[in-house]
Amino acid sequence: MRAHGGLVTMNDLKTYTPSIRKPLRTTYRGNEIITMPPPSSGGVALIEMLNMLEPMDLKGMSWHSSKYTHTVVEVIRRAFADRAQFLGFTDFVKVPVNGSMS
Repeated sequence: MRAHGGLVTMNDLKTYTPSIRKPLRTTYRGNEIITMPPPSSGGVALIEMLNMLEPMDLKGMSWHSSKYTHTVVEVIRRAFADRAQFLGFTDFVKVPVNGSMS
C-alpha cells in the first residue's frame, strides 16, 4: 500500500471489524433468491427487477424480439433509476429497502 501511495495502514487492517449483514431473500417463479443487502445496491435492484418481471409472460414474447427487449430494458431502467435516487450507505442514510423491492 505504502509503495503505491495508499492510505491504509497496518493498524487499519488490524483494527478493522467487518459488518455482518443479513442477506435479502425473495422468490422468483418458485426459486429462492438470496442476495446482498445494503449497502450493496445490487441485491435490492435485482429483487426489484425480478418482482416487476414475475407477472409478465416473458415466454410468450419471442426471445430478443422488440417487445421482449423493450420490456426487460424498461424494468432494468426503472430499477437503476430507483437505485440512483434511493440507495446509499445504510450507516449514514435511511434506505427504503422494502419499498424499493416491492
